[in-house]
Amino acid sequence: MRKLRYNLLNEEIDFGEYDVNVLIIESQRVFRDFVQDLQYLYDGENTSLLFTDDYEECRLSNYAQFIRYMNDIDFENKKILSKVQQELHKIAIEEKYIKTSELTSIVETYIQDIVDISNFDLVYYIFDIDIILKSLHIRLNVDDMNFLEKICRYMDFTTNIFMTDIFIFVNLKTYLEKEELLELYNYCKYNKISLLLCKNTTREKLDREKIIILDKDLCQI
Repeated sequence: MRKLRYNLLNEEIDFGEYDVNVLIIESQRVFRDFVQDLQYLYDGENTSLLFTDDYEECRLSNYAQFIRYMNDIDFENKKILSKVQQELHKIAIEEKYIKTSELTSIVETYIQDIVDISNFDLVYYIFDIDIILKSLHIRLNVDDMNFLEKICRYMDFTTNIFMTDIFIFVNLKTYLEKEELLELYNYCKYNKISLLLCKNTTREKLDREKIIILDKDLCQI
């Protein structure tokens, strides 16, 4: 069982299948410090928080995605694009080896023809399929998706590529309506994803939510 230990709470936060943990920290200062400590934990730096798997300390980023700001849901960040390139490269050299070889041969011949015609003494690097893939600026298509759909697509992609099944959001409930949250919870249940929603204010408790409140006097409710 994966758990998050926070010294101001009487209990650890469990990340079992389908769990929707909602942590409400009413003190703005304590909330701010907790979010910063989460960032430190995610980045592998020293912090008072502790993440464990079967009681053994582990690096949070190997298990989870930490979404501190909504623009962290970025389909064009380097890690994601690198994984996309790796997947396409694998397909090109394994499943489409013959076509890939034909294409690279044609391009190399074309480039050599251009170099020969030019008035300059030119050299070029040996051509490979990665040059084509990178030049096309391939990215995930989310242009026609609404905000909730983008969140689900991001979760689906990172779960399959990075093998992470825990998502920690800061103030997500501020951005989603009740119906959208319930839809997200159902999506997470179907895909066996655990959630931790961190926030500073109390809202209506929804189905499947496990609420933990740390009040302004730092008492757990």
